[in-house]
Amino acid sequence: MPLHNSFDCLTVDSDDDDSSCPATQRDSRCTKSYLDIDLNDIEILRKAILELQNKLCIKDKELENQQVTNFALKKQINKYETQIKELTQKYKSSPKTTTNNNTLKHVSEISEMLKAVKSKISKLLEELNNINQDLELLSREISYTEQTNNNNARDFRTSIKNKTRLEKNKMCFLSTNRNNNILSIAEQFFSKDYNLCHYLMPNVDLKQLLKGIGSKLANFTENDFCVILIGHQDFTTTRDYTDIILHLRKTLQEHYNTNIIICLPTFKCCYNTSMFNQRIEHFNSLLYLDNISQEYAYLLDSNLHLEYDKTMFNRRNGVINNNGMRVVFTHLSEMINGILSYYNTFSKNSGNNTENNQQLENSITRTPPPGTSTPHCFFRV
Repeated sequence: MPLHNSFDCLTVDSDDDDSSCPATQRDSRCTKSYLDIDLNDIEILRKAILELQNKLCIKDKELENQQVTNFALKKQINKYETQIKELTQKYKSSPKTTTNNNTLKHVSEISEMLKAVKSKISKLLEELNNINQDLELLSREISYTEQTNNNNARDFRTSIKNKTRLEKNKMCFLSTNRNNNILSIAEQFFSKDYNLCHYLMPNVDLKQLLKGIGSKLANFTENDFCVILIGHQDFTTTRDYTDIILHLRKTLQEHYNTNIIICLPTFKCCYNTSMFNQRIEHFNSLLYLDNISQEYAYLLDSNLHLEYDKTMFNRRNGVINNNGMRVVFTHLSEMINGILSYYNTFSKNSGNNTENNQQLENSITRTPPPGTSTPHCFFRV
């Protein structure tokens, strides 16, 4: 039985209405504190990336120009080499005359020009090599800067997400219900605004379910909620329900630091359950009368909006199924929104006279509908 206060101890629910899940499984995880990252750092990195990319474009243009020049010089070299070959061949095949001497001189001049062109090409190749090295360094610098920027942006998003998670209010559920996906259904309704936790204690009665509630609610505030889903263990046989309710009252009166909602136990819908349902109806009536005078919790009548057919109850054992539990959670969500709206309105009107505040409270408090023995809810003050 869990006695510690941890919002990282979450139950694993079963997807099947009829299946029973094993004992509560818990994950011990540490909540990381969020990083304090300034948006200016990310903006500076983005500007640095743009500047490096501009440099890279300039170097690319320089490289392109050098390659064009290199191609032109190589073309000129080929031309000079061809001329040298032709003049040399002509010189070798002709007798040594003044014309041939002029040809040889021409060949010598062309050779000098060829050496100059080759020297230019050598310098160009050296410049090309330097440009390629600069491009490689720029590419590495851009890659490193982009990676740093992406890491910082990811850390910033993670910090915002963790900060949002840490800033959420808390909501825990205490139940003995292993037939329904309590945590999964709760996440559909409350995960956006609350950090959720489900303390699942199968096959225990209400007194055992309340054991250790002090440690579970130690860090709760007036903005958090604790939802107690009363199970069926106390109604399989007739018991002293007055004693159970007195124990419930004594336990919950010690925890005015947070909002406690009691979901009344649900009926069964199958044969041979009339005695079981009578016990639940008797208990719900006693609990309502005690709570309306002592005001130690909010009450939600879980049976009020259920349809007593196979769409909301298990065909085999008659207990509420996941569809029925979603109906209960729908009205639980409405009730919580009503509580928050009530206190927001109440705080705004705190300067008004007592009569107006009493009228406001009476207008929100719901009374039992005709033909029902318990109210939909009661707002604790």
